Amino acid sequence: MEKGQIGALIVCAVFILIISAPVALAIAGWTQALHPFGPLTERTFWRATALSIAVATLQCAGSLSIAASGGYVLAFGQSASATWLRRGVLLAAALPPAALLLGGFKLIGFFGAMNTVWAVVVPGWMTAGGILACAAAYRRMDTATLAAAELDGASELQAWWHVALPAVRPTLAALVTWNLVMPWHQLLWPGVVWWDGSHQTLSLWLAERTATASGTVSAGPAQIAVACCTAIPLAAILIVVTSRSKRA
Repeated sequence: MEKGQIGALIVCAVFILIISAPVALAIAGWTQALHPFGPLTERTFWRATALSIAVATLQCAGSLSIAASGGYVLAFGQSASATWLRRGVLLAAALPPAALLLGGFKLIGFFGAMNTVWAVVVPGWMTAGGILACAAAYRRMDTATLAAAELDGASELQAWWHVALPAVRPTLAALVTWNLVMPWHQLLWPGVVWWDGSHQTLSLWLAERTATASGTVSAGPAQIAVACCTAIPLAAILIVVTSRSKRA
């Protein structure tokens, strides 16, 4: 048996055990979910799916851009602005999520961006963890390649784009996965900034479908089937991202 195969088999067995119950319930409720008047035939489901894809894509693109560029400055910057950036990122990483949530809510209200897509997307761009992860990846790369690029006449922007960025591609692939999954399943923040109900992601749509008048949650086979269906677009996107990162 090859090295690590036993551990992989154990992990797969535990994973199958965990997902077996919801998958079995989803199969049982599949007929109800696909009924002509079932939840998957509603227009609101497809609108929520399109909005979830748009929010996850925009948040991932912005967060990845800021993490990749900010991490480079954090790793190699020697100016006073780089020092202040380093302090600000560490402070943002140390702050509790509740403080960031309240501060973001006040800031969005000040700019009048409530009940807009950007109210959900933009706060997700400021990820201290992503910047720190990219900075750590940049520090592990061979700096001689950057020096060689500068000797060949490349500007700092060109050296970052053509030399440094490809060197941290595995870290960027992990951040892509994280920044797609988090906004896709996010429930609290969209519910706070979209208080008028004009926008709904799949998480909000599913929460509305499963909530009862008494405030409890009703999760029968049909609801479980719908919940599993909401993960299909995300799973397809993640498969494409991971396969492309492997080939790269």
